[in-house]
Order: sequence, then C-alpha cells, then structure tokens
Amino acid sequence: MKIFRLGESYYCVMKKKYNLDKIKELYLKKAKVKKGSFAAEYVVTIFNNVFYNAVDLKKDYNDFYNDEYNSFNDFLYHKKLFSRKDIGDFDIHQEQTLLELNLNRNNYNTKTLFEYEDNFIKVFNEMLEGIDI
Repeated sequence: MKIFRLGESYYCVMKKKYNLDKIKELYLKKAKVKKGSFAAEYVVTIFNNVFYNAVDLKKDYNDFYNDEYNSFNDFLYHKKLFSRKDIGDFDIHQEQTLLELNLNRNNYNTKTLFEYEDNFIKVFNEMLEGIDI
C-alpha cells in the first residue's frame, strides 16, 4: 500500500479486495495512540478523510468502461490521461487496484497536510508500510 501524488491528484495502490475498517484498525495500532484520546481521533479523522471517498479506478473500469477500452492501462491512458510512464511506474498487478483519493471532497485541511506539510506523504506511507490487507 502506498500513496503518491501525480499532478494535482493523489492515488493509492492497494490489494484489489481491501477492507478499510481492518486497514484503519492496523493503522491505529501502528500509530500507538491511546484509544479515545484526541490523538486517536485525529489519526482516525485523517485516515477517514483520505480513504472513505476514494474512487476505485479498477472497479470503475470493470463496471463501466471494460467494453470501451482494451485494458485497464488503456483506460488510465485515454480516460484518466495518465502518461505511459506513470502507468508503468504504478506497476499495478492483477491482484491490486488503484484508488483515486478525493482529499478535497472530504476535508480541505487533509489536502493541505498532504500538499504543504513537509514529509507528510512520506510519514503517512511509513504508517501504511506493511499493512497489506
């Protein structure tokens, strides 16, 4: 699981059959915050703002665009306007999907953290490291 920025948008590569509640539980465990504390609530809020309105692009492709494009990579290239290089960099395997994170839809402050807080994406990805559900 890893979040990255491409242009003005944020994406996450993760397993195709993911469970956000289980991922959040493990994320909180890694954060080592006391249950019910302000820190725990803050961590949960950020996690929810990042993931709960995300669009599963592979699911969108399979549900709506499968007949229109030859492959998921063609869908990303033609519909989402990703470069071939970026598609190769994602290196999405059969058992993975690509989430388009809608940070603005959830909370402007979360997007601000990602854009302006030095190393925030790096720290967030370190917390996600090893969580592969």
